[in-house]
Amino acid sequence: MDVVMNIGLVRSGELAAASRDVGAVLAAVGGAVPVKVILEVGLLDEDQLRSAAQAAIDAGATSLKTGTGWQGVPTTPRHVELIRAVAGPGPEIKASGGVRSLEQIRALLAAGATRFGINTAVAVRLVAEAGA
Repeated sequence: MDVVMNIGLVRSGELAAASRDVGAVLAAVGGAVPVKVILEVGLLDEDQLRSAAQAAIDAGATSLKTGTGWQGVPTTPRHVELIRAVAGPGPEIKASGGVRSLEQIRALLAAGATRFGINTAVAVRLVAEAGA
């Protein structure tokens, strides 16, 4: 299950409330299904992104996702680096939004992403390009 972190709370500095919000979702799910917490990197500056990642981790998130793909801002290696620096080595990081090339995938992987959100048409093209 994907859940978008309350970006308004993060942007207004209400990080404890944002963390409680995520924690409530995680508690309601009770581990029955995996939950990815979406940070919407395109709506946050670097400090806000670090804070959002920390709030999600503090809430117990084990999987973070860079975005829904609907903000029009591609996920960059820098976004992933910032999240990984806060999250540490354990949590999954799914890079989503604007991933369109093998070069991007390689750079995001090097930055710490462990999964990728790619639409089907792009995925088919990338597989063909890779010769797989």
